[in-house]
Amino acid sequence: MSVREKQQTIARENYFQAEKEKELKPIRDAEAQLSANLQELYRVQLFVEPVPDLIASVPKIDLLKSSADEVGKQFNKAMETFFAELTEQHIPFDRQKLIGGLRRIAMVRGNERVDWGKSDTWHKVTQFAADCHAFGDDVIKYPTTKEPEPVNTDDWDPIPELRESLWEPWLEYLRTRFDCYPTVDDQKAIISWIQRTGKPYCAKTLDEARVWMVTSGHWSDKMLTDDEKLALTVETSELSKYETRRQFTDKVRELKNA
Repeated sequence: MSVREKQQTIARENYFQAEKEKELKPIRDAEAQLSANLQELYRVQLFVEPVPDLIASVPKIDLLKSSADEVGKQFNKAMETFFAELTEQHIPFDRQKLIGGLRRIAMVRGNERVDWGKSDTWHKVTQFAADCHAFGDDVIKYPTTKEPEPVNTDDWDPIPELRESLWEPWLEYLRTRFDCYPTVDDQKAIISWIQRTGKPYCAKTLDEARVWMVTSGHWSDKMLTDDEKLALTVETSELSKYETRRQFTDKVRELKNA
């Protein structure tokens, strides 16, 4: 497979992936809304009753095997470890407000088995409460995690006038009419040709650009209509020669029977 064929394949795959993302967007929007609704439910529920998702994620304590004195020591050690780790991570927090909020959660009937003698519990409960906005930024402020933006190889603006009204519909036309998925290099070559020739930004120019991509060797003649193939044959032939006229007649017959 040539480099150009590989580029065409990649462009085709990118297109279908983009189309798939469009189809999935309503589902993902619904999932995001459901997640937001669930977070709101948890925000209200957290200080009233146990939250199953949270309880399932934190360590549990066996009250029958732990003395009150031992539990108290482990609690204080875990708390200090937790606050020391927050400080090391440069996470701003209000110690008193945070202790008050966590105490309210710990006192909810049904949370007795949560093991507060482990710093992991403090971290998980605090993160959970912050995620569902039960703790405001005045209590603790975790750094915002920004999702990396996907790299889009087609992220370039050929010409604003084309991008707004002609470019995308034309690319869609190439895909549906010729099964062609222009690479970024193809698109840049076309834009360069339009700018170099000073042609107006219109549909006719884009059709001429398609023909130019064929005559310049960028694309094969499968990107031409039958009429364009015939016109190109006439343009590049010397019809005064018998052999050329015969080839031209054969070409016309071939196109008629296609």
